[in-house]
Amino acid sequence: MNTLENHNETPVRDLGITIPAWVEQEITVQDVTKISRGEIHLSEAYSAGLHDKACKAVAQHGGEILRFIEYFHGYIPTPRGEDSIYGLSSGNAWSNLCVYYLSQGVSFWATLVLDRLKNTPDAA
Repeated sequence: MNTLENHNETPVRDLGITIPAWVEQEITVQDVTKISRGEIHLSEAYSAGLHDKACKAVAQHGGEILRFIEYFHGYIPTPRGEDSIYGLSSGNAWSNLCVYYLSQGVSFWATLVLDRLKNTPDAA
């Protein structure tokens, strides 16, 4: 068995995985799995006050988030064709961009963590 199968409700930090400051520190293995598989969107994971949380995270860690996205993706994507999803033409365009880029960063980070957990034998 691997770590992923035995630690569904375990906080990722308890498994010795470094969590970036811009990711919810209480994130569990199950959260990581669902985010990386697209089963839940950041809006569900961060629910209440999403826009405020995203804007604060981007204000404090925006450079780190964008560098991570660029490292993972090879470039910094633009939310073209997704205007209706993120409401970029609305009065909330800036906060929606914060949500977009934080979502991208968290999703890519979750994918890397999931890959690591799948390949880590369980010590328990």
